Amino acid sequence: MKVAAIGAIATVVALVSMGATPLALAARSECKPGVFLTIGGKIDKVTNKTDRTFEYSEAEFLKLPVSPITTATAWTERRKFEGPTLSDVMATVGGKGAKLRVLALDAYVGEIPWSDLAQFQPILATTQDGVRLTRKNNGPLFVIYPRDKHSIALNTPAAQMRYVWQVCRIDVE
Repeated sequence: MKVAAIGAIATVVALVSMGATPLALAARSECKPGVFLTIGGKIDKVTNKTDRTFEYSEAEFLKLPVSPITTATAWTERRKFEGPTLSDVMATVGGKGAKLRVLALDAYVGEIPWSDLAQFQPILATTQDGVRLTRKNNGPLFVIYPRDKHSIALNTPAAQMRYVWQVCRIDVE
């Protein structure tokens, strides 16, 4: 028990030293049961006033305009992915910031520079080759960039860290 507590304290100390606060970590670290996608941080529109977040149901999210990207990833052959652009999702909630912190169901966090939204137009894919993404195949949401179109910029280890699958939350910072 003491070892676990020491490990948890060391983790918090390390994260705080990188500029995060324990309260901010708690806010970023949750995927809410029954919520398809939660967006928090620097947003103008909220649906959950207690948490100051925008919570999408699956039905609401699937009504957003869809954009296609046909590309290979480090994990897939060339496939056609479809879903709303991150730009459209941010416009819907009035998000404005310098970066997006994207949280996955397995607690992985990827950071996306705000400039990527205009430069590369990444999407939150809901389908691959016309088939809905599920938890078993990188869904329900998978951040996809047009890697084939921008192979020099997007075929790097740093860029590949922005491809987050099983997305459940985005915080605008």
